[in-house]
Amino acid sequence: MMRSERLLALAILLPVIFFKYSILDYGLPYQFYPDETYLMKDSFKMLLNFSHGDFSQPTNLFFWAMGAWYALVFCFGLLTGSWHSLAEFQDLLIAEDSSMYFSGRLLSLIFCVIGTYYLIRLVMRMTGDRPLRILLALAFALSPIELISGLWIKFDAMCYCFTAIFIFNAWKYFAGGETKLRNRLILLGFIGVSLRIDMIAFLAAFFWFDFFPKWRANGFMPYVRETWWPAAKGVILYCCITLLPAVLIYKWSGAGAGGNAIAVVETYEEVIFTKVWENAKNGELFGLMGYNLFYYFVLMSAFILGPVLVAGAGYAMFRDKEMRFFRFAFILFMLPLLIFRSYYPHYFLPASTLLLLLAASSLRKIQKPSWRYAAAALHVVYMAGITFQIVYAINFSEDTRISSRRFLLKHTTAADTLAVENFHATAVSPPLEECVGVLKEKARITREHNLGTGITFDKKAERSDPALCRTILEVSHPQRYVGTPYEGKWATDFSPAQIERVAPPWYVSATNYFDPLREADSMTVYMRKYYKQEQSFIRHFADTRVSALIIHEDFFLPIYVYRRAD
Repeated sequence: MMRSERLLALAILLPVIFFKYSILDYGLPYQFYPDETYLMKDSFKMLLNFSHGDFSQPTNLFFWAMGAWYALVFCFGLLTGSWHSLAEFQDLLIAEDSSMYFSGRLLSLIFCVIGTYYLIRLVMRMTGDRPLRILLALAFALSPIELISGLWIKFDAMCYCFTAIFIFNAWKYFAGGETKLRNRLILLGFIGVSLRIDMIAFLAAFFWFDFFPKWRANGFMPYVRETWWPAAKGVILYCCITLLPAVLIYKWSGAGAGGNAIAVVETYEEVIFTKVWENAKNGELFGLMGYNLFYYFVLMSAFILGPVLVAGAGYAMFRDKEMRFFRFAFILFMLPLLIFRSYYPHYFLPASTLLLLLAASSLRKIQKPSWRYAAAALHVVYMAGITFQIVYAINFSEDTRISSRRFLLKHTTAADTLAVENFHATAVSPPLEECVGVLKEKARITREHNLGTGITFDKKAERSDPALCRTILEVSHPQRYVGTPYEGKWATDFSPAQIERVAPPWYVSATNYFDPLREADSMTVYMRKYYKQEQSFIRHFADTRVSALIIHEDFFLPIYVYRRAD
């Protein structure tokens, strides 16, 4: 990049870094995103398993990055006096201290900034029109999908960074065709697969558009001779990152039978294949495809491009020959999204980045400068309006879960039983503390039944405040607790008969999320008979696009508090 281009990129990035950093502590010291806890801890659990010779599950690039990052955080904390030993740092991590969450989110911010930097560099290469460069760079930097997806500790920020780096190099390669860039892209493709399986879309699209033209021109074997070694290095690199060979040997040898490995959650690949298989088995795939297609089309038109520019992206999708690779990659990313039962904006992040690129390509093709600038400016304003509203709300509004927590603490005592829907998923309920006795009992049972170490419960018990703790009955779906020692003791399902055994004076619901009251008529009848709505905590936005977008990413969830009427 030329000096002027670097200054332009910096001028755009600095304010973006500032307002993203301003929302990094959203929800803290509470946990408002359920995946953050396991993503923060699982990298260490896996390392501990590997160090004890247990290779029952492969790892991925994200967990290696998390482990390396927290090692740096530990060293930095030692230098600044934030902690004085590894044991102290470990205690903070186990107790899920807010400083650990903030540190992990800081890594997500770094990945998002790097990704945006590469996208700005790509814009510089796409057009020499300086005003258009600025507008297109702002469009990438102010994407609301990227904003809400990259805040938390999760894969999406790293996937966004990888997407930006890959498409930047792909643009250079398909424009110039340098061999060294091809080798780099092959390696990057395998690295992407080691990060998350859906990144295979880039590798598949690249081989498709690189192989067939050369096959027609020179034949099959010359291409194989040119690419087999970079591909072999990519496979070796993938195996080194995921430790897949060690996992296969471990499982085939039967070494894992009856082992005492620390439990970690299913891999992303296992979750995908399990859900797709269940949907196919139940005959729901085609219905899901229609619904998801509608959802993501609304997401494209309402939150990213706006209705006008959807046509422009469509033009680039089908008519712009320069964008064939990116068009095909977009389609490959969309295919698994259409057959997924769940639908969230962060699933759409890689595809949305490609869609923004397609829109940018169509904008630069507008011949009349005034029309070109007007369309690009409209594009930026349309997206930035959503982004700035979200940033403003996070900085200057109290989250509904905190408001509902304050209300419950004011109107209840530790002797009251609060039936809380999906209490284990901290994102969908008020952040309430359980009392010391319950936490210690859960720790004991966890150890006795070999469900884990129970240390987290112990650490929470040490921090529990008797004045702020409450007796919680978790109301959840049966698969959450059936067959565990918690069944019937601290958790029950959405069954009036089960709940009535306890007859809790308070019931807390986030019905927009799991919607249990509308799932079962018997539960609805029961709630109407015995409970009345005491208070609701809902954050209203004048712009319905904002409300529809953020509720799927665990921001400002509606919370309803019911009180027993009899």
